[in-house]
Amino acid sequence: MPAMQMNGCGASAVSGTPTCACSRISPEENRISGSRLRRNPGRDSYTIKNFPRGSKTVANLPPPQPVVGFVPMTTDLQDVKLAIFDIDGTLTEIKPEVLARHLDMVTPNHLGEQQPMPGVVERLAELRHTGVKFALATNRGGVAWGYNSLEESEEVAREAAELCGIPDTPIFLCPYHAKARGPKAVAEYAADHECRKPNPGMLFQAIEDAGVGPQETIYVGDMDTDEEAAENAGVMFYWAEDFFKR
Repeated sequence: MPAMQMNGCGASAVSGTPTCACSRISPEENRISGSRLRRNPGRDSYTIKNFPRGSKTVANLPPPQPVVGFVPMTTDLQDVKLAIFDIDGTLTEIKPEVLARHLDMVTPNHLGEQQPMPGVVERLAELRHTGVKFALATNRGGVAWGYNSLEESEEVAREAAELCGIPDTPIFLCPYHAKARGPKAVAEYAADHECRKPNPGMLFQAIEDAGVGPQETIYVGDMDTDEEAAENAGVMFYWAEDFFKR
């Protein structure tokens, strides 16, 4: 399948679509290098954007068939090599005491505002023993609205991974939001982008980075945009409430 590759980070998007521009957070510093990214000083994260288009041919594989359904705890996932998870509402939730003070909050913007959702830590620990790779893919439009900075969003995303017992998991974070307006809005990110779900950019990047195929990948989320992103990427999708048996 023809693909557009983001040189230097190993991410790809289907030919004919914009390349993904998102923030990739990983402890493996030597995986990404070159002048096309900004290293965040003293941190294990990178801001990736404005990559020139290249081309790459991905192995010719049968078209994957997206599946939406229930995954009981006893399901054999031996054919799955990569599990990608949304974060907010899938792995973590806003702490009740924080939500009581900010009733309109939908995404944690600062450290200490979130906690693991029921069943997440146990389920992820179970999956780790099977050898399945993990990745996280999250929209962080609050950056575009000016609610917090890209660096703060990266910290919150990394905190979520640590709270859920998967601190070394690669995280793909998209700071764009097409509707971002107002005095605090950041013009650079006030736009739609291939990395923002339901676009498949982050999923393509995670799959390519893990060195697996879409037919070996599942995506777990709690929003319609998550389901659509999985469909657009050609991977199996599972609702979080079913996957974690809530």
